[in-house]
Amino acid sequence: MSQFTIQIHPMILCGGTGTRLWPASRESMPKQFARLVDAERSTFQATLARVSDATVFATPTVIASAEARFIVAEQRDQLGLSADILLEPQGRDSAAAVAVAALHAIQIHPMILCGGTGTRLWPASRESMPKQFARLVDAERSTFQATLARVSDATVFATPTVIASAEARFIVAEQRDQLGLSADILLEPQGRDSAAAVAVAALHAAASDPQAVVLIMAADHVVPDTAAFVDAVQRAAAGAQAGYTMTLGIEPDRPATDYGYIRRGEPIAEAPGAARVARFVEKPTQAGAEALITDGALWNSGYFLFRADLMLAELEAFVPEVLAAARAALEAAVTDLDFVRLDAAAFAQAPKISIDYAVMERTARAGVLPVSFSWSDVGTWDAVWQVLDHDEAGNAVRGRVSLIGTKNSLVHSQGEGLTAVVGLEDVVVVSTPDAVLVASKAHSGKVKELVGALRAQGAPEADAHLRMYRPWGWYQRIDLGERFQVKRIQVVPGGRLSLQKHYHRAEHWVVVRGTAEVTIDERVVLVHENEAVYLPIGSMHRLANPGKIPLELIEVQVGSYTGEDDIIRVEDIYGRCIDLGERFQVKRIQVVPGGRLSLQKHYHRAEHWVVVRGTAEVTIDERVVLVHENEAVYLPIGSMHRLANPGKIPLELIEVQVGSYTGEDDIIRVEDIYGRSL
Repeated sequence: MSQFTIQIHPMILCGGTGTRLWPASRESMPKQFARLVDAERSTFQATLARVSDATVFATPTVIASAEARFIVAEQRDQLGLSADILLEPQGRDSAAAVAVAALHAIQIHPMILCGGTGTRLWPASRESMPKQFARLVDAERSTFQATLARVSDATVFATPTVIASAEARFIVAEQRDQLGLSADILLEPQGRDSAAAVAVAALHAAASDPQAVVLIMAADHVVPDTAAFVDAVQRAAAGAQAGYTMTLGIEPDRPATDYGYIRRGEPIAEAPGAARVARFVEKPTQAGAEALITDGALWNSGYFLFRADLMLAELEAFVPEVLAAARAALEAAVTDLDFVRLDAAAFAQAPKISIDYAVMERTARAGVLPVSFSWSDVGTWDAVWQVLDHDEAGNAVRGRVSLIGTKNSLVHSQGEGLTAVVGLEDVVVVSTPDAVLVASKAHSGKVKELVGALRAQGAPEADAHLRMYRPWGWYQRIDLGERFQVKRIQVVPGGRLSLQKHYHRAEHWVVVRGTAEVTIDERVVLVHENEAVYLPIGSMHRLANPGKIPLELIEVQVGSYTGEDDIIRVEDIYGRCIDLGERFQVKRIQVVPGGRLSLQKHYHRAEHWVVVRGTAEVTIDERVVLVHENEAVYLPIGSMHRLANPGKIPLELIEVQVGSYTGEDDIIRVEDIYGRSL
């Protein structure tokens, strides 16, 4: 079994004036700050030093009067120790201070779930850019970014963890970095519903503290009042620490039929204002919703707070197969660049079930804290309309929009095009560069059915935007015809595409902004604004942005086939490969004539190289062998090896890595001709 260390959170109470020790102790310098016993330090300093062992204690917190704040800070700094300082505006005796200390000691571990594609918000939300990453409500940031910012107060929250799909990993990292915030990113190899994600979250938090209080959050909710949200979470955390699985229940402002409801039971003494959950109610009819509101029922927000150890016990009791799969997936996870990839084979064994059905509707210790702040899961276009600002006619607009005689409508226009609406009422109009949706608000929830029909027809617009985001930037299709395609490409500063080639098309790149570093076979050239470069069919090429501003270019593809699957990657810094599984990875490698890899070794994997074209010169420790087409060579774990192409044609081989870890950081370079650090 894993062994955990309990970390203690010291809270030092610095109130009182010590009048019994007058005249040495007075209000202006109370006894705790005077050197009455030890000539070198005060009793406050001795107390602070007593809890300075970081292996046992968390960073101490000092609760002091506002008048003593500078003495506290000075004496803390004299010791060179760390401590947070909370200031009481007035003395309210020790009970109030202990209550503050208890709340402050509960550091909450936010887990942000980023799954789902938001098909009800098509065409703005699609599989290639789901609603949680789109700027549908706020023009400045996505709901994911707003969610991450909501839990950024380090005095309340631990570093957040984001659980997302592997396909969304670079969007998550980019949007996190845009905010300048920290967050760990765990990648699900496939969606297994929320119970598996919650199990991973509980296990991840328990690794540092078995009794950690975990907050489960959806990335697509809208909560304008961050202060009210944080206050509610802290109050609910008291119930979670007492052993309840808490949720936030929203006070309804209308009889909504698209939310679940919660009926309240007996009060929870440990969390003032909270109550036990008497019953969870599925999305009701209109009449049912009205009756629920009359009875004082709350909307189910989908936020959950619990102690990690208790949630793990509930999962073990109710859905042990979910917990077992999550544990195995996390134990076999590998680090890939900035991400932690859950093991695909293990995670696939988790049954698809929501946390509501798996635990919340079955546990005897579900609690709810009523809250009244504004909240929406923006699950439909009607919900988006409700949270946006309206003009005097009740219209909410985004983008280039012109309206005449239109009322109570949502008009959302993406891109540079103008969307005009005349004489309509209670409608949703969403215009994107490649698709337009027109629907009544009352039936906007049926958009999901529409997307299903589009997928059945094979319409690419169902899931893919014209603009596709990649780790290095994005590309957007401008035109497509017989034997050609035109794209607009943007590469972020420092971004670099894979070294690749195409069998069926040539490409012309015209730089319109910035400077491009272009590799063409063995040449590297700089291409500036208003300059062009030609890439013949079959040429090995790469695009990079060496500058300080985004690089933009127009790419014209000409050939018999211009599909995305005519990309043969030879080298890719973003870890895209042929296959990746438990204890193995398969790559296709091409080495240009005269090319030579670094002399290197691996501590955690062996490799098998199968040559499919050309001849390889392979160094293995002190041997050098030539390996020809349809021949293979084995490289044991720890062997010193190098790959080179001594021939006149490109060398191609399949590399099969087998071992406990196949990450790119298990490369120990001994000699490298390309200047990479040893």
